[in-house]
Amino acid sequence: PIVAVASGDGPLPFVLETDVVRIHGGEALPIDEIVAVVAARLGDEGAPLAARLPVLRRAVCDRIVASFARKNGIVGAAMVY
Repeated sequence: PIVAVASGDGPLPFVLETDVVRIHGGEALPIDEIVAVVAARLGDEGAPLAARLPVLRRAVCDRIVASFARKNGIVGAAMVY
């Protein structure tokens, strides 16, 4: 997956807008935002990378938990009806 960190507001070819983290001059690199975008792109497949990169662990775990909670909610709703 492609995740871009860009300065300015211009479009980037071949990169979805949801996969772009925008920064402005003089700002510190928004590590938490970058990690959240990377975790979103990796989805459930992010666990092996998160095992090697501690900075990704929280974001990837949050995505996996949310994904399974959503799936369990759908199954639970389907069982009721």
